[in-house]
Amino acid sequence: MMSLQNRRSLSHSTLRLDVENRRSLSHTTLHLDVECCVCLQPSSSYTPCGHSLCQDCWSHLPRAECPLCRRLLPRSLSEWGASGPEPVGSGLRLVRAATRSPARISVAQTSYVGLEDFPPPFPQRLALKLFLTLEKEKAQRKPSDGLQSLMSCVDSLAEVASDSRQRQATKKASVLLSMAISERIKKMKMAELADFSVKLAKPIEEGWLDITDLQPAMTAVVQNGIKAAMKSKLEPLWDLQACVQLILKLQELDAEVLPSTVVACPLLNLMKRGKLERLKSNLDRAERILGAWPAAMSDFTLMLEAWLPAELKRLAFQWSSAHQNMQPSSPSSPSSPGPVPCTWDMAWWLDMLLFVVQRSFVDRASIRELCDVLVPGLAREGIRTESTRDWPEEGTSAVVARQLAAELSERPSEIQFMRPGLLLFRRASSTITATASQ
Repeated sequence: MMSLQNRRSLSHSTLRLDVENRRSLSHTTLHLDVECCVCLQPSSSYTPCGHSLCQDCWSHLPRAECPLCRRLLPRSLSEWGASGPEPVGSGLRLVRAATRSPARISVAQTSYVGLEDFPPPFPQRLALKLFLTLEKEKAQRKPSDGLQSLMSCVDSLAEVASDSRQRQATKKASVLLSMAISERIKKMKMAELADFSVKLAKPIEEGWLDITDLQPAMTAVVQNGIKAAMKSKLEPLWDLQACVQLILKLQELDAEVLPSTVVACPLLNLMKRGKLERLKSNLDRAERILGAWPAAMSDFTLMLEAWLPAELKRLAFQWSSAHQNMQPSSPSSPSSPGPVPCTWDMAWWLDMLLFVVQRSFVDRASIRELCDVLVPGLAREGIRTESTRDWPEEGTSAVVARQLAAELSERPSEIQFMRPGLLLFRRASSTITATASQ
């Protein structure tokens, strides 16, 4: 009969052999399975049973079991490595203690989702993948590949979405993924969201992601972009144009990000802040920016119609009352009460008058009133028409102003301004000319 000491020696030998075989199997498996069996990311760690499992997924397992073979595992990879050559006896006690750990219970209680929310026939591997990915997001760890893992879950969800038996679980997974991706979007810049919106198109169209959960985060990104554009001192119009392009991209996803007035109002403020000599070019550029967004273009036009004619009238009084030989400095904005810039001449006025007339911002009576305000300025610069070229200086400018108003009301597209002779004329017989004052 074998003695008790011999039995114990044999038992320890068997256990050591078992451990060595498992470690040998694990090292062999490591070269074959280089991806984590849960998140499918590259992994250099493995379980005692030889399956590849990254450290993050291991530490967030809902139960201390291997995701593939369901064998009991130590609580974490560090404990498995520290267990040394005796993971069998003490390791089992360690695993049992891990399943009862208060810290482990608190993580499970505060997680996004539990595995019981995805019962069979929902694929349990996908359920575990969802659990671990969302657990990392909730833990505020925000790994660099987290967005890629979330989109990988979305792609996996699409593979099971057609099964009607899994409809409820699939819907819950869609909402949870949408919420997690929404948190990621809040941290994005406009350029990043513009690129990411391309990847969102198909999942939103197919219903794998809920646009109502993503929309608030998208709105926050666009609002921050508009605020940054208004504070920019370089090219605010370029920045605002990027905001409009992003909004149009998001509208393709059926996302009602912002009302059109939220863009039209800042754009009008930029027109008011711009320099006088660039007002016409800025207005043309604003129309190009909003050309693909009819609602915003309509709002901007209404705001411009309410502001621009009154502003031109105010500027006309300022221009006409300026002294002929004044050498002023350029003001920072049309609303500044400073002196008139030397580049602000009849050519500028003709461009602005044509702009408001061609867009029907003013009627015939208003354009006549505006031209009457310009009479002192026309007289100071010696503006003449062909029919009044030889008239005496007194009273001529009033006639020129009425002729200019008539041409603007009837045939505005046929008026031209020529340099260096300062000729302002129409192709028909009633040509308006401007000559330098003698």
